[in-house]
This record gives sequence, C-alpha cells and structure tokens, in this order.
Amino acid sequence: MATQTQTKEATKPIPCIQEPPVVGSLFAYRRDRLSLLMRMIQECGDVSCFHFGPFPLVLFNTPEYVHNIFVEHAYDFDKGEAMHKAFRPLICNGIFISEGDFHRRQRKLIAPPFQPRHISSYADLMVKYSEQIQQGWK
Repeated sequence: MATQTQTKEATKPIPCIQEPPVVGSLFAYRRDRLSLLMRMIQECGDVSCFHFGPFPLVLFNTPEYVHNIFVEHAYDFDKGEAMHKAFRPLICNGIFISEGDFHRRQRKLIAPPFQPRHISSYADLMVKYSEQIQQGWK
C-alpha cells in the first residue's frame, strides 16, 4: 500500500536592507539605482526586499528565479491594486501592469524580438552600448 507524506518546509523571512522609515529606499533609488541594487545583493543575497515609500518590493537576482516567476508562474501572481494605481496614469494598461488574457495577448505581440534568432541580429549593438556605459563607471 502506498502512502502519501507531506512535508512542510520552513520558510525563511526575506532579508531586507536597512532603510529610512516611511520613504524606504525611494531616494536612494532615485540618486543611484545601480548602487542600491548592488548593496541589496551584497547585504541580502539573491532574494532581498526593499521599500518604495510604504510599498514593499522583492528583488530576485538570478536567471533561474526570474524565469520561474515570469515564465513558469507568470499568471500565479497578482500585481495588486497599489501597482495599478501607481503606474496606470503613466503607462495606461501596458504589459507591465496588465493581467490575465489581455496580458497574454500583449506578451504574444512582443515575443518575436526576444526570440534567439532575432536577438542575434542586435546582440553586437547591445554589447557595444554596454561597453560604452561601463567606460563611464571607471
């Protein structure tokens, strides 16, 4: 006779960087977002949280996590009313905040340029611009 066992894995709290109360990392992000993101990775690792004002946000910083969230589980996450209120005036109902069937249709429309056969046509240009930006960091 087969039996089914269930295990409940303990979840660890997501590590957060130290931030000023109320505004969180909003000013640090506006001042130098790359430094803020690097600090989050150094202090907290591949998964970390920070705040934009009262809104908590989570950063996932590995290709595996990003693929899992945006591809494997793309429709398991609700973007939330706060996100809609904050961004709809700026970007209407674009792919960044749309959900459900409308989001699926938008993703299909923008998918072709992100396929490997198309990326190869502009990869050299991306490398060139990346190298130019890196020169400014030195």
